[in-house]
Formats: sequence, structure tokens, C-alpha cells
Amino acid sequence: MRESLRWAVACVALSTSIVAARAADTLQFTSIAHDAKTDRVIYTEQYDVKGDNGRWISGTTRYLSPTGQPVAERKFDFSTDRYIPVFTLDQTSPEYHEGISRIDKDKVELFNALDGDRQTGSVDRVKDMAADSGAQGYVVDHLDTLQKGGTLRFTLAVAGKTDSYRLRATKIGDSVIEGRKGIRVRVELDSVVRVVLSPLELTIDPLTKQLLEYSGVSNLKDPATKKSYTARIVYTYK
Repeated sequence: MRESLRWAVACVALSTSIVAARAADTLQFTSIAHDAKTDRVIYTEQYDVKGDNGRWISGTTRYLSPTGQPVAERKFDFSTDRYIPVFTLDQTSPEYHEGISRIDKDKVELFNALDGDRQTGSVDRVKDMAADSGAQGYVVDHLDTLQKGGTLRFTLAVAGKTDSYRLRATKIGDSVIEGRKGIRVRVELDSVVRVVLSPLELTIDPLTKQLLEYSGVSNLKDPATKKSYTARIVYTYK
């Protein structure tokens, strides 16, 4: 049960970033992921994103090892839904794949495969639904509610579990990340079982709507354990 619950929030990280895009912009930025316990660098993310009037349209995230070797790549497309992308994440070691293959009027088609063991499924497409990095977009679009002390509730489609979960987000304080002020947001399962789940945290610049730091379950797997990293990820923008 615990591993299933961890997957419910893994995709929020994911891969994860929030940027206010100008019309027809191409955005490029990076982030460095640190192991949550040891603070050692475990990988770097390189983002290339096309946006239009504040909305992400499509893009690619490349993941590099500390020595600069490619370890994974994610491609995403938000042309069908603002918060639910068609996407693929491909990691080389371990061999892992996940994504959303199709978005229909009423259904979202999901898949994942670890070492060739492929699973597919679908979930109902409901109101206030997000997936993958679309979860950050949903939080940013409702940031005023959080700043006023309100609580966001939304459904997250999780490719890694071919399932969906109800989440809630709340502001828990303010912070400064490398000289930039941000608000800290906690995202957790909207359920009585959340007491057994370590929540994830986002630190967001309220002026630029950029994600400054993420802490929680990563969307990449540790080659040694084949389980998701728990990471602290710091973002840098040009």
C-alpha cells in the first residue's frame, strides 16, 4: 500500500517545473537533483519547452548523470489538455518507460513498463484533473487561492500505477531559495491515509510563477534498487 501511495505523488515531481511563458516562447532551463538524505547530486535535468501566452504547449526534458551521460528523456505535449499531457518518459537503467498514450473525451490511457513488464490501463477523465508536470501548472493557475489560505483539491492521473488519485495542496509557509523569495506548498493525498505518506513540497516564486525547489519522490528510478529516488531538486533559469 505504501509504495502505491508514493506513486500517487511521484508524477507531481516530477519532472516538474512551472514557468510563465510569453507568447510563442521557447524556454530553456536546468535543475539539479540531490539525494534527499545525503545531498549528493544524482542527476541533472535540461528543459526545452515551447509555450504560448503562459501555457506550455510541448517540450523535452533530458536527464543526465553527474558525469554528463544521458540516462532518461521525457517528451510531452499539452495541445489536447492544459493540465494533462500526452507524454513518454524513457529511462535506460533500469529500463523503464511510462506515459499517457491517448486522451479522449471521457478517458485517459496510461502505460508503464519496467524491464519489459508492460502494464496498460485507463482512468476516467474528470473535472480538475492533471497528470505529470501538468500538476504544477494546475497549482500555479490557482496560486491566489493558496496564498489566501485556501486548499486546492484535484485528481492526478498516475502513469506509473495506471490509476488516479485525489490530492490536496496547501500553503505551508515562505522560503528563500538562492536569494529568491518563494511560497512553500505541500501536496499530499486527500485521504485519511495521508498520515502514512511523506508529502512532497514545492517552493514557487509568486511573481514569476517559476518553480524554485521541489522536495519529494522523483520520477526517475535508482538503478540499484529500481525504486524512485527521493530528491531535492533546485531549478535555475536563464
